[in-house]
Amino acid sequence: MEDSPFLCLEHLAMLRSAVLMWEQPQIQAKINEYFRTEYSCKQPKQKKEKWNDLTQEVVQLLSLVPLPPSIHCEMVHIVRSLGERLFYWTKYAKNMSIASSDFSKPVFWTPMGTIDQVRIIKTLCSRGGPSNVCSLYQLACNNCLEEYVEYLWQQVPREVQEGPFYLEGIYQQAEFHLVAYWKFFMEGKLSFLVNLLKHMSLEASDFYILNHPVHENMFRLAVVEGYHAATKYFWAKLDDEQRERNLLKCAILSIEKSNEVLSGNLFSYKNHVHVDILVFLLWRMSRVQRLELYSRHKNTVLKMLLYTWPWQGLFLCALEEMWPLFSEQDYQSLMHSVMSRLTQDAEQGYPLPHNKFHRIFQAVWRATPPHLKQSVDRNCWQVLSVLFKVEDISSISMIVNDPDLRERRHDLIAEGKSYFTNLIKEEKFELLEQCMEELHFSEEEQNSLKSQIHINIDYMRFIKQEEYERVDKYLAWAMKKQEDRLNLKQKLRCSPFSVAHICTLWSVPLGDLSDAKRRSAKFLDWLFDAEEDQLAFKINHLTLSELHAKIITKFIPFNHFEIVEPFLEWCLLTHEEIQDLKARVVAETAASTCKRLVSADLLFVVEHFLAWAFAEADRREFAQADRREFAQQFILSEDGVMAACNLVRKCRSINASRAARLEKFEMLFNLFLHSLETKEVFKVRYRMYVNEFISGRVVEDYLFFFDVLDAFEVPVW
Repeated sequence: MEDSPFLCLEHLAMLRSAVLMWEQPQIQAKINEYFRTEYSCKQPKQKKEKWNDLTQEVVQLLSLVPLPPSIHCEMVHIVRSLGERLFYWTKYAKNMSIASSDFSKPVFWTPMGTIDQVRIIKTLCSRGGPSNVCSLYQLACNNCLEEYVEYLWQQVPREVQEGPFYLEGIYQQAEFHLVAYWKFFMEGKLSFLVNLLKHMSLEASDFYILNHPVHENMFRLAVVEGYHAATKYFWAKLDDEQRERNLLKCAILSIEKSNEVLSGNLFSYKNHVHVDILVFLLWRMSRVQRLELYSRHKNTVLKMLLYTWPWQGLFLCALEEMWPLFSEQDYQSLMHSVMSRLTQDAEQGYPLPHNKFHRIFQAVWRATPPHLKQSVDRNCWQVLSVLFKVEDISSISMIVNDPDLRERRHDLIAEGKSYFTNLIKEEKFELLEQCMEELHFSEEEQNSLKSQIHINIDYMRFIKQEEYERVDKYLAWAMKKQEDRLNLKQKLRCSPFSVAHICTLWSVPLGDLSDAKRRSAKFLDWLFDAEEDQLAFKINHLTLSELHAKIITKFIPFNHFEIVEPFLEWCLLTHEEIQDLKARVVAETAASTCKRLVSADLLFVVEHFLAWAFAEADRREFAQADRREFAQQFILSEDGVMAACNLVRKCRSINASRAARLEKFEMLFNLFLHSLETKEVFKVRYRMYVNEFISGRVVEDYLFFFDVLDAFEVPVW
């Protein structure tokens, strides 16, 4: 065909097969169901997602046919591309009110794989068409179906013919100007048309030129409005001079119109048609004309061809002509466009073997002039990181091992260390091995990379996350010798890290006691081969000195004090050792813990802490005495007074009600004021603190605290 630059039997065969897949009865039924139900009730994004799901179903039909990988990849791309064209055409037909109740019919395709709108309209006319003859008439006009225009016009009701749309509307908006053209054609008044349109429609004034023939003006109109069949119809009526002076101008108009549609995020059937028209014009340009067009709009032309099937083949041809015009910035834009589509397809569930843009990317890179490759080299990992994301190892290898970047190969590998490391963190060991193999790593490079990753991988983080199998997988990859892996585990068995990890597993509320036992047992089972080794670890490493420090740092600050004794029993300490250790911990932490908890308005936790700290069963009387003595010392200390003031401040910050504050303050007094003498001394010290450090409007809150304190009756112990 005259506007089909690369038709071949293979393309025609694949296209026919893909069309047949979309015409399967079960698929046709789902198309109808989609446009009757899903399309009308969902948001645009949801509509497209549902259609993508339907497209995936059609793609799955390919799995029933044994195909070579290259053919399978191309077939997936064709099936998806036909689905996209079909979606936007049906949406357009529905909006134009020419879609029948069977949305899947009639649909015809050109040999290139674009919607054959002319054949569809002719079929509708021959069948009597849909009930809305007015829409069908407009489409016949817009597609210049001369043999149907007059017939359909006769079917339009007279009251509509004489209504405001045909008397004025068709002259005011450019999208209806072809309807006006055919009205004047039937009336024999074409010589008056352009002058009328130019004056009645401001939006079309730029491309209507009064001293140009009407067919030339209509040609420009067809290009701007995206009427492909009309573009070809009026092109055939132009002489060589008219064609020459319009080719470049109309190509630019088509590009600008496509940009206008895309900038509004309105990708539609019309956008496809603008690209089809651009291809029609490009195929008729001389090389000089194309280069002039590319010098102004190369990035947009490439995007239009790249994003619109079936013109990706022409994309590569156009790119070949454009290379001399490319700057480094142009090349970066090109790479971004190709990789965006590659990534988009991967995210939509089309992996690399089925990803057309993976092949296009590689074709672009192989064709790239050396100086542009070297411009990418300076920010190479901006490109490689995207390829890593979609696991395109063959493309990464192609770039890193490119002869034009030979001098930078070692540096590129070193700069990619963080990406290799991420593969390990994601447990993609086989992928990393494949990467090293395809990048042609020498044994020295492999060992160097593994040692660098081993230094930078915090495999202990996996242990902290209790992912012990993940640790084993990593060690099996990083250390091929079992002896090395055993030595590492032996170091862990003697490491303070293991003691700290055990304490972390146990630093939980008392209600999670059984879970703490289970988790710690899982860790020890992983770390040791024999039960006697676990016992030896407890005896030799969970010592009083180690546990003393860990309880102070890992249990008390997180208010996990009630589990301390069960934990120490699990560590095989005797009752006397546990009581002695607990007494030391209480002596060192009780005051600071009470200050922290009171200041944070955690008075119920204070109550539990004091009950735990002074609750030795066989010394109950003495424990209570110790508790009263501690309470007096704490509340009269500077920390105690400050904690009480912090509690007042906390109540103010959370806008606690008067009743809530009263309850909190009385609870504090019950916990720490056990004698009248203590109460009186505390009143004096509290007032002194407020007078010295508190001023302004907030004083009222502190005075309320004092009033509650003054009225508080000390309980008899």
